[in-house]
Amino acid sequence: MNRRIVAVVVLLLWTGGAAATEREILPMNNALLSSLGNAQKKLNAGDLDTAIDIAKAITADGFNDTERGQLVNFIGLALFQRGDRSDAIEHFEEVLEHTSHLPATIEYNARFNLAQLYFLKKQYDRAIAAMDALRATDAPVTPQQIYFHGQIHYQAENYGAAADTIAEAIAAAGESGTNAPDAWSTLQRHAELRR
Repeated sequence: MNRRIVAVVVLLLWTGGAAATEREILPMNNALLSSLGNAQKKLNAGDLDTAIDIAKAITADGFNDTERGQLVNFIGLALFQRGDRSDAIEHFEEVLEHTSHLPATIEYNARFNLAQLYFLKKQYDRAIAAMDALRATDAPVTPQQIYFHGQIHYQAENYGAAADTIAEAIAAAGESGTNAPDAWSTLQRHAELRR
């Protein structure tokens, strides 16, 4: 097995030390890993169209849920980078159908990507639901992600939830040893005034 395939396997199977949820990560075949490696090279080089074409040319017939989920996730990420929001949403929603066979970090990233995409499409209720679902897992959520959750509430005019969530983000930043940007406190005060 060459180094590229080993690197892809390590990347795909890394779980970030998240608390264990019952997941059955099934083996992935070398042909899929090789094709995804080629697509990843194109993606890294900024050739999004070719990366997507390579990944979409891989037929998922006969793939197990781990393989299908990894493939769909890759395509979703490439589509998101290319700006194809609706198609990316469809792919990340499909990723969530395979979570019991995927590393936890792929589920967490799919949920966060969905929240971002729904936010960009001004589908604030769906963005909030995606963030709520992410935060209901054992995912390690950053202060920036908590703040983003507050921003979504603010845009949805849920000012009380926005103020509380942004206050939580500011506290989380302090607990991690960093100072929250001044803009966080400003938005939190605006949300408090509109509560």
